[in-house]
Amino acid sequence: MNVDAVRLVVQLALGGVFLLSAAGKLRSPVAFLRGVAEYEILPNVLAYALGALLIPVEALLALAYLSGWQLRTAAPLGVAVLLVFAVAVTVTLVRNRDVRCHCFGSLQDERVSARSLVQLLLLVAGASFVWSGAGGASSGLASGRMDVVPALTWALALLLAGVWLLRAGEVARLLRPYRCRSCSQPPDAVDAPA
Repeated sequence: MNVDAVRLVVQLALGGVFLLSAAGKLRSPVAFLRGVAEYEILPNVLAYALGALLIPVEALLALAYLSGWQLRTAAPLGVAVLLVFAVAVTVTLVRNRDVRCHCFGSLQDERVSARSLVQLLLLVAGASFVWSGAGGASSGLASGRMDVVPALTWALALLLAGVWLLRAGEVARLLRPYRCRSCSQPPDAVDAPA
């Protein structure tokens, strides 16, 4: 796989992230606007205005990343939007505040955490990588290129692997066999008659 193919995979993955994010926020835009204000970084009027602007911007970014349309303009905007999110999460973590992330609107109920910041930094790295090659050959789902279907498959695999890796501790806990909390023996040994 050459660099352009990898860039297309990352571009489509980012398009998927922006699409899910915009769709989640569109399900309950008022709740998202309140969520932006909940961070208490900007005055409420500005927080609501920023929130109202973010939803269509993310939808346009999804369109640009998925189709390749206006990617030369959208790529730096995507990096900037993700950096704004990273700054908001960093400020929230430094203030030691417990707030909902609102990253995907009402689609998730995750709290702001170090994992949120790592996710954003990985997205910033991916968006920067796409930006470094933006304006090259036509890319995206609408390009008519034959490698779009495998790239879309790889993009989905990349997103799923990223989610699993960022939640590795939770996955490991699920895969461990159940143990009795009061002893080191499995529950069958504790409950069995002597």
